[in-house]
Amino acid sequence: MIALRGLSLAGKGLALVLLALPQLGVLFLFTWGLVLVVAAHPVHPVPINGIVSDAVERYEGGTYVRTEFWLDNDHRAFAADSPALEPPLSLGHPARGDRVTIWLNPGIDWFQISRTDILAISLAPESPAAPAHAMWAFRHPNEQAVRERLIGFGILATVGLIIGLGALWEWIGEKHSAKRRPSAAGDHTRQRLARTRADSWPE
Repeated sequence: MIALRGLSLAGKGLALVLLALPQLGVLFLFTWGLVLVVAAHPVHPVPINGIVSDAVERYEGGTYVRTEFWLDNDHRAFAADSPALEPPLSLGHPARGDRVTIWLNPGIDWFQISRTDILAISLAPESPAAPAHAMWAFRHPNEQAVRERLIGFGILATVGLIIGLGALWEWIGEKHSAKRRPSAAGDHTRQRLARTRADSWPE
């Protein structure tokens, strides 16, 4: 426990924040897991048409990860995991100037909020009526909801484990302290014996 005596007001505030960090982390995990469980739903793809205004291929450690691109009629950043599409897109696409039709899940992606991952895409002259390249979640819409719920339940189980271990640790600490702390009855007995010896000591 951090001793707050002698600290300034700002110091006490910082100490309280530091003490609350573990609880805030557990609360964040609980909220995230609960949102995944409650908000999980089958994929309902929505098509969007547009012309690619810019595109950037992302690499990590020299390995291709995804292609991020923007449409001329939309401010959002879209991402295509080209190798994961069936059939895969060739590298270099989508590129600036490509006319595309993309399919999106209108719900919030709680795993990636900074960008919108596409579920499927068609590049002209491919037909815009049906996707020419699609992700697994597009072809198995109900499985996506099951996956999100399982992840949410896993996070909630982790939170329960953290709370349980914390309670167990506190219980063990209290038991250990109780063994080391003399009982009140023992103190009273020792005090009475001390008085008896003092009274019987010859003057």
